[in-house]
Amino acid sequence: MTNLLETPVFTGVGLMKAQANMLAEIESMSAAWMARRQEALHDLRHLADALAESTEPGDVLRAQQDYLTAAMTRLTRDVAGLQKAAVGFMGAGVFSPPTEK
Repeated sequence: MTNLLETPVFTGVGLMKAQANMLAEIESMSAAWMARRQEALHDLRHLADALAESTEPGDVLRAQQDYLTAAMTRLTRDVAGLQKAAVGFMGAGVFSPPTEK
């Protein structure tokens, strides 16, 4: 007797659910990534303004340090977002290895 859960209909439904979960995860990850890119542009404009107005070397170094600190924070958040998405894909069965029958 065939296991009902192994029929193409149920396998197809599982695949569709995994794809839907993956697309939702990608949408969330993309929105967060785009927000960080907008943040980066804002920080770069702020750095350019600070450099243009600076007359002291210490002010220049401080502005650069602030920019680099924010850039490293964004990079850390980018990596964390990718890791979260990868874990989500694994949980959705998108990248799970096939099971032996």
